[in-house]
Amino acid sequence: MEKSLTEKLLDKEVEAIEIDVPMDGCVQTFFENFKKDYEKYIAYEEQPKKIDYFLIKKFLYTAYNNLKDIDFSLNTSTIIELEKKIQTVEKSYNRFSFELNKSYELQYNEIFLQKQNGYKEVLSATSKRKKTSEMYKAKAKSLEEGIKKLKEKAKKYKKDSDEYKKIILTYKKYNTQYTDLIHKAATLKEEAVFLYQFIKIFKETHLPPFKEIFLGKGDDTKTHYVEILNSLGFLFDKELWKEAKHSKEVKSYFKRANVIGKLSSATYLKYYLKTIDKSKNDEKIKRLFEYIENLDIQRISLFSTAKDSLEDIALYLEQEDSFEIGPSTTIEQFKKDNTERKIDLLIVDYSDTKVIKELLLEKKPRTAILVLLKKPSFEIIDNLGKNGIDNMFIYTENNSEFLEKIEGCLS
Repeated sequence: MEKSLTEKLLDKEVEAIEIDVPMDGCVQTFFENFKKDYEKYIAYEEQPKKIDYFLIKKFLYTAYNNLKDIDFSLNTSTIIELEKKIQTVEKSYNRFSFELNKSYELQYNEIFLQKQNGYKEVLSATSKRKKTSEMYKAKAKSLEEGIKKLKEKAKKYKKDSDEYKKIILTYKKYNTQYTDLIHKAATLKEEAVFLYQFIKIFKETHLPPFKEIFLGKGDDTKTHYVEILNSLGFLFDKELWKEAKHSKEVKSYFKRANVIGKLSSATYLKYYLKTIDKSKNDEKIKRLFEYIENLDIQRISLFSTAKDSLEDIALYLEQEDSFEIGPSTTIEQFKKDNTERKIDLLIVDYSDTKVIKELLLEKKPRTAILVLLKKPSFEIIDNLGKNGIDNMFIYTENNSEFLEKIEGCLS
């Protein structure tokens, strides 16, 4: 019969406790359950526009509940479905956060150590030896008391008496048992101390790499959850205000409440936040005010290789409070602008397809692109379509049509 790992360690046939189940596999198994949850919604990560869901969550639902109270009909099946998805993902995220916030020692034990059969065997053997040693010591102490009493009792009798002889026989028996128990207790304690060194080394050796792997997986999983919730939050907010814009009851409410601005989350939250003291020493409140101030600003970059060719468009768009305009005349200038700012829409004055291709390579996925055509032709339109350009506008003096096209691209 093959020896156990404990026996091999005690006989010095092996020098350490080895890993039975690889660390990567243990951590992967732990995160797999959460991955199954968020992977159902992973496609939403590709949604280019997002909001900071956890920052404005409270206010997002305040707006939702208030708008429902004003006009329940705007709570469409699309909005209800999005809200259900948000709740499902967030519930899973909260469960994930609870597990992630446990102490490293607890996570290390639950996720890795308890999967290692060799470690568990030696740990159990060590614990059993300690308990048995303590039990033997307790029995020995009890016998020691009995031996003392027998010694005192023997003094009362003559050494040649039968009673004395009986006491001495019992005394010798107790003393033998006592010596045996003390020896066993000492041996088991020595073995427990010896084995514990292997347990200590195993735990200390594998904790640092566990932390590194666990933190890496944890950060990656958290990123997926947050990105999905930020995307779903944006779509939920967008649908909510799309319906609100068509509601007579909501329009009437805004008018009566003297809420100035277009029907949007930013306008409503600015109105709502008037009740909160901006100077309050609360970092989240300050961040919220800064976030709300930029929530409705949409940044548009105007690109043209011909200087001043889009000057009239820039002047017109700058009159719109919700747009921030930035012109660029070279690819390098656009790259710099694209790095420093969050660009929502790139409007390009068409010159040739080569420039369009370069811009497509440089722009970020979340940035929409609109090509202005002053002298359109079937060949140009066909060429742009082949390069993935769906948004084109034949430039005219009709500013309202142009504005509608821009809002369509930004939505």
